[in-house]
Amino acid sequence: MKLRDVAATVLTISLAACLWPAPALADTEDELAAAAAQLESLGADLSSKQQELAETTELLEKTQYEIDEKGVQVDQTQEELATHQRELARLMRTSYKTGPSSPLEFLLGSADFEDLFSRLRYLESYSDYQAEVIGEVSQLESQLQEDLAELEQRKSDQEQQVDSLNAQTQEYESRVAEAQAVYDQLDEQLQAELEEQRNAEIQAALEAAERAEQQQALQEQAEQEAQQEEQEQQAQQEEVAPEEDQGQQDGGSSIAGGGVATALAQVGKPYAWSATGPNAFDCSGLVCYSYGYDRGRSTYSMISSLQATGDWKTSLDQLNYGDLVFPHSGHVGIYLGNGQMVHASRPGVGVVVGPVYSFYGGGSYY
Repeated sequence: MKLRDVAATVLTISLAACLWPAPALADTEDELAAAAAQLESLGADLSSKQQELAETTELLEKTQYEIDEKGVQVDQTQEELATHQRELARLMRTSYKTGPSSPLEFLLGSADFEDLFSRLRYLESYSDYQAEVIGEVSQLESQLQEDLAELEQRKSDQEQQVDSLNAQTQEYESRVAEAQAVYDQLDEQLQAELEEQRNAEIQAALEAAERAEQQQALQEQAEQEAQQEEQEQQAQQEEVAPEEDQGQQDGGSSIAGGGVATALAQVGKPYAWSATGPNAFDCSGLVCYSYGYDRGRSTYSMISSLQATGDWKTSLDQLNYGDLVFPHSGHVGIYLGNGQMVHASRPGVGVVVGPVYSFYGGGSYY
């Protein structure tokens, strides 16, 4: 096997190692986004039910207060009735010091016909006044009792409503907890798939390096071949040399710098896992090619660096032109403003300018 074939074999293995998990990652990311949307929707519904429950509970407390106040009014009315009755008895005793024990004794105690007539008119006046007072107080008490009955019915209705809202709130709390569990499980699954992808990349690179070393040993043994074959091999090595240099650049040894302008200049170039340019890139490779390696090589090291320096932002509105933007913890782009970013998207798409389709966090590279 010649050196050109070795290079092709290494490249094929590297591409296979980074490409095979991509569909699984995309599916998990879509499911995670859907779970996040469902969790947000249920959370909004739960908040609405909690607000409605609080308002209804407040109305119930107000009704109970009105019931207590109305009860006090009933007690006061009954006391007022008793006071009027005592006052009438006192007036009668004051007018007639003997204080009759009954209306009949009161009439029989008349001194003459004129006194009897006067006492009759007094009893009639007393009876009318007493009936009027009792009627007014009784009517007031009856109205208060009707008001109390209405308030008690309102209280009963509100208690039923509170019980219903409590049940609905508990149901939504249960559904939110279930949605949160699904989201957490999918997030954990995505992290596991990303870890599996990284491990596959490392394993493929190790196998490729081992095969390259074995091929080198075979080439050293071939030095005993004829001079013409040696010259042919030399020509082949010189022909492949630019490809080897390119491979070193794609591995991360070359840094163009220049920031956003450099990144935009790469639009249209292909995606390749672990490549850092200049002919192909993965997402973090494009960032390193445009800015350098101060924040690390992987998305995880970049996120850790931003968080450690206090530059981590949790809202898209906080980002500036040229900041790093992470749709999720395993992907990074360079923010262009207005919800747009330049990024090495995925195999088959390459470096493009597109929308920030989801937001995990971000921050300034410098």
